Amino acid sequence: MSIKSSQTLIKEALEEVKTISPEQALDLVNNNKCNLIDIRDAIELQKTGKIENSSNIPRGLLEFWIHPDSEFFRNEKLDKNKEIVLFCAAGGRSALAAKTLKNMGFKNVSHIDGGFSFGNTVHAISKTTASGIPGTPMPPFAEVLSPEEIKNVAEYVRTFADVLPEATLDETELIVTNKPVVARGLLPSLGDGLTTHPRGVMIGNPDRFSYEYDGEPVRLLGIRQGPFLRRADWGNRGGSALELLGRIVTTIENGNPNPLFYRNGTALNTKLASTNVSGAYGTISYDLVDSDGNHIGEVTEFCKPTTGVRTLVEQRFEVALKTTVEIKSPEGSILVGANELPPGRHSFKIVHASVGGES
Repeated sequence: MSIKSSQTLIKEALEEVKTISPEQALDLVNNNKCNLIDIRDAIELQKTGKIENSSNIPRGLLEFWIHPDSEFFRNEKLDKNKEIVLFCAAGGRSALAAKTLKNMGFKNVSHIDGGFSFGNTVHAISKTTASGIPGTPMPPFAEVLSPEEIKNVAEYVRTFADVLPEATLDETELIVTNKPVVARGLLPSLGDGLTTHPRGVMIGNPDRFSYEYDGEPVRLLGIRQGPFLRRADWGNRGGSALELLGRIVTTIENGNPNPLFYRNGTALNTKLASTNVSGAYGTISYDLVDSDGNHIGEVTEFCKPTTGVRTLVEQRFEVALKTTVEIKSPEGSILVGANELPPGRHSFKIVHASVGGES
């Protein structure tokens, strides 16, 4: 069995879906003729902002949130009589998403060539400068600047990438206030003999609890309480390790948890799809895939503490399955729900005990 690459899938999608230019998208937006949907993750919106009058539906939740009959339907403002225009950061995910919507039965669907912006190379910045970014204060400059002038502007803008100012101590700490925050980066090891996690995901909630995930494969590693995190080059969006500031109240199976989901006794792979911070608690969504690359289902989960004599943390799951899946809760935790789930949509939770509240 040959496995198709993401680029192959994108190429196939582009052959089937309608692609429009940023200028065409802007015309549709200005004339109120489309539903403009941003399928980027919440952390991308935090870094780059959003387009005015667009709705955010993360790629990993698109099928669930956009169908009016879905129990997870979250986009009540969708106008069925208008074209659905999708965009992401660079145009790949939006092409795949447009094909998915066509497969679902949506007829009038398109995606924006190049996405929110075209990248940070000189060529990419030139393209963004020429086309503008629809719905933002940045207009297209193709009609007022020559190609050579646009290239000169791009080369000048690109130089800033090499001379970013050093971040101050205040800028290095990411603080959670009244809404959840997600950060990605290298997570340190949780103990002697354990590995670091280059694709780590940290979710911080306003209740001062934060959740430490490995992003590849997706699995909850530990639970912290207190301040969120710091990174030495946070202001420069660099690549140094995340410094986790909260104290550990729980590690899942000593920081090296076994898989949760199995089919016929064999562990399923978990592929990160998206994170979301639009609700009271930050969520993480991922796909379940078997060893042959077959898609088994989707999972969205979030964590929240309970209060009492001893603090408990509930890890809550919403799953949509194509086949029967077994659940094996981590050692020392309690599964609330069935340990075998048939095809369909289900909810369950796993309860973890902490070592005590914040001092």
